[in-house]
Amino acid sequence: MPSTRFWCFSSSGKTAHPIMKLSAVIRFLFLTLAILAVAWSSGIAYVFYSHIAPIAHATNFNWSIAHGALVVRSSAGSGSTPVAVFVILIGIPLIAIVAAWWLNRVLPAKSLLIQGGSIVAAIGLVALGYGLTRTKPDAWVGRLLPPLKLDYFGAPPELAGHPVVLEFWATWCGPCVANIPHLNELQAKFKDAGLVVVGVSDENRAVVESFRKKTAMDYFVAMDPDRSLRGRMGVTGIPHSFLADKTGKIIWHGHPYYLTEAQIAAALK
Repeated sequence: MPSTRFWCFSSSGKTAHPIMKLSAVIRFLFLTLAILAVAWSSGIAYVFYSHIAPIAHATNFNWSIAHGALVVRSSAGSGSTPVAVFVILIGIPLIAIVAAWWLNRVLPAKSLLIQGGSIVAAIGLVALGYGLTRTKPDAWVGRLLPPLKLDYFGAPPELAGHPVVLEFWATWCGPCVANIPHLNELQAKFKDAGLVVVGVSDENRAVVESFRKKTAMDYFVAMDPDRSLRGRMGVTGIPHSFLADKTGKIIWHGHPYYLTEAQIAAALK
């Protein structure tokens, strides 16, 4: 029985060997993967240099691995990145880049520049569109705190007429865990004045419940499993807090490390 062979025609009208056609497809796929990998790694580099590097360049710098995350601390504050991020978002892209480089050396193609340029342009347009349309936490300052449709541990708090500290956190986040005593202190000191502190996690409820049994959290804790509230408020890194005054207007946002008693007092007026 004769074998079936797939041929393609070049622009000159000459037929091309099927192996050449397959090689072109492989080159294109790996080149696409390599360029995406570069864009992916660039995004991680941006997060590192915008969030971790400023902390690392401050005084009393130190780092450690805690709760599965790389934790960086200094006089400028603290930040964390899951170790898995470095493995998945940096290791795999580097392997893809090496693989694409090797294949394109072995199987050169004249259309590499055109293919690469098209993909880079597409990635650039998508990134630009995302950057221009993404909600940022800064946009919430001066606006009312949105309705907190959350799944609380226990009865939900009464928020109307109360200043609110809303913190996005996770059990695996070292700086989040380190900040819990600070939030406990704020809640204890200003509870009688009406302050309500709410910690919001998007993790599995059982994980958070187990964590709470081992760690004192003297404030309200709630779940946002689909990240609807976190996404709406433009939070991309944790811990991240918002402070709203008695009227519900957000007057501050940022790393909870920088949330002071003076700011809480201003929200109570």
